[in-house]
Amino acid sequence: MFARNSKRNRGQALVEYSVMFAFVVIVLKASMMVITPKLGETYCAFMSEVSGTPTSECGVVEDPVIIEDMIVDEDEDPENGPWCVPLVLEDETNVGEVVVVNNGDTISVGYTIKEGWCLDSTHLQVGLDGGTQDFEHELDCASSDYFEVPGTAGEDVYVALAAGVHENIPLETSTLTTYHGQVTENVSYPGGDSYFNTTISGDLTGTFDGFCIDVTRGISSGPTYNSTLWSSYDPNFPDDVIGYKENLDLVNYIINQDYTAHGYTYGDVQRAIWTVIGPKLSTSGLGSWSQTRVDRILEDVNANGEGFVPDCDGGVVALILQPTNPTGKTIAQVTIIEAPMGTIDACPPPPEEQTASAPTDFVDLVCVIE
Repeated sequence: MFARNSKRNRGQALVEYSVMFAFVVIVLKASMMVITPKLGETYCAFMSEVSGTPTSECGVVEDPVIIEDMIVDEDEDPENGPWCVPLVLEDETNVGEVVVVNNGDTISVGYTIKEGWCLDSTHLQVGLDGGTQDFEHELDCASSDYFEVPGTAGEDVYVALAAGVHENIPLETSTLTTYHGQVTENVSYPGGDSYFNTTISGDLTGTFDGFCIDVTRGISSGPTYNSTLWSSYDPNFPDDVIGYKENLDLVNYIINQDYTAHGYTYGDVQRAIWTVIGPKLSTSGLGSWSQTRVDRILEDVNANGEGFVPDCDGGVVALILQPTNPTGKTIAQVTIIEAPMGTIDACPPPPEEQTASAPTDFVDLVCVIE
């Protein structure tokens, strides 16, 4: 079940930017039909290229974010909308678009963000003859967002638009896949909320939560071992040292879920790790554990673990400790430690904050299928 080749995804570090409100007066006369797709259905949304030319982009709804299909045919009167509002940074980089439609009694506003960026928050202010209304959503790296707010047919509509965006900056994958060193190692069993407390010194120094990924060898509390330190994402880690090394992404998923804070024991977690790393299993030193709880962990791993890469925001990476003799032979149990991602410098520094806004001449951009 767990013996397979993994497909790896690149992690992301999110750096928040601030944006400012841009007030613009628009008059929308048309009553447009707005289609709200359900999960799994295909949707279309507009995204302007940097040139400002609207293009139609379609995809599949994969999360609960509502995405609106607000498209006007070529033979429609552009004065009837919908209106496309680009979101740009101070350097005029186009990072997304907002589509506004006046449906009479309601006003629909759909945000989309360009690939390589995330929506962290969206802000909308709608001004009618009777006053203004403010709306906002807090998001988590969304690709789109949608508002449907009260309107009044026949009135001029004043719209202020803003969005907090993050740039998707990939992990330093070269660091994640090549981190390597030499340390001395001491393990202390049990580790409280982990199988071991592991203290190392050398190219990396500190005390970390640890787990076993090798049931064919033993290791003792007390003695000091000279160990080779490997990233669990290093493709050059030897093939014959542990069981299914291709499942180390699943091990990383397990240690990043903090199961012991949600009613599981370190024994449940250790047994789940042994199951995915295989092929042999053990019950040695598990303390209190339950196969039922282990099965729940494994169900989660099966559904979500493939290709997992830790996040820079609070994530940990499994670093492998391989006790060796001077000739490089493995002489004791191979273990892992939970090292914060910042420990191995795999996360890029955040860029400086920038300001983005909707330009005041956006009414010249009309959503029309080319």
